[in-house]
Amino acid sequence: MNVLAKRSWTRGSIDKNKGLVEHLQQYGVIKSKKVAEVMETIDRGLFVPNGTAAYVDSPMPIGYNATISAPHMHATCLELLKEHLQPGMHALDVGSGALLAHSHCSFHLSPSLLMKIQAWDVETDVEHGFMWFRELDQFALEPDELDQNQWKANMLRSFFADASFDMVGSFLCFPSRLLASSGILAGTGYLTACFAVMVGPQGHAVGVEHIPEIVASSIENIKKSAAADLWERGSLSVHLTDGRLGWPELAPYDAIHVGAAAPDLPQPLIQQLKPGGRMVIPVGKIFQELKVVDKKLDGSISVYTETAVRYVPLTSRTAQLQGD
Repeated sequence: MNVLAKRSWTRGSIDKNKGLVEHLQQYGVIKSKKVAEVMETIDRGLFVPNGTAAYVDSPMPIGYNATISAPHMHATCLELLKEHLQPGMHALDVGSGALLAHSHCSFHLSPSLLMKIQAWDVETDVEHGFMWFRELDQFALEPDELDQNQWKANMLRSFFADASFDMVGSFLCFPSRLLASSGILAGTGYLTACFAVMVGPQGHAVGVEHIPEIVASSIENIKKSAAADLWERGSLSVHLTDGRLGWPELAPYDAIHVGAAAPDLPQPLIQQLKPGGRMVIPVGKIFQELKVVDKKLDGSISVYTETAVRYVPLTSRTAQLQGD
């Protein structure tokens, strides 16, 4: 079994936030003390729906066709942006509750095993009324590691294979009736709160989101967290707006994170990025890549790909609510 396949902790339940951080450190996702400290300070459990497995390394739905990202993706983005989240800096988090994301790697499953899993998928959907939310897993798995785990609130996770792209993936499964209810809403504001702690009271962290209920929930979550004092001081704010337009009022930003996939680099966000600043953004439609955009002091930009990912699209409020 290769190194990636051994990272089976993605399926386990971690009871405490500190334990989650330690696992992410153990497997090399968290590399710096700075990122470890902020993820310990901001408890993920305050930003996910009640009754869910807060410390499992997987996305969680929060209602309105939005999710909170998997912890390893939060850690990855924080590591990429940490030098641009110094005390006194400005940071923008676009779509504080909009992403469903994992990075992926290649693996092959036999057609016969794939057919069995697909049959189980259909049977579960018909008999139990489940809705499936697709996300590609970061870690390759051996075929004999395929299993399913029952989570709280009837949540079910299973590993699945994509025959078309020859990639190992996983699905999150939730009862349709639960997703239709606004009672599942919990988010999120998590990464915005992390940004605020890193830039401190002399800086400013801004979250933008276009779903009013998610904005309200994000604010409530932040007020319960270790970032509450920063909210009261005014150095942390969350605004209702189209994330594709950013938040010009507090631009330019040293760091910008985008939590949904754009078809190409949004020019308003490029314009709001400070010379010397960095943006992390997923780009693409079917095939998506996590792009790192650096703006040089002369205003020109350089772009490189960090990893392949799968995110929901950066779109309008109406399209998101309709699931388009």
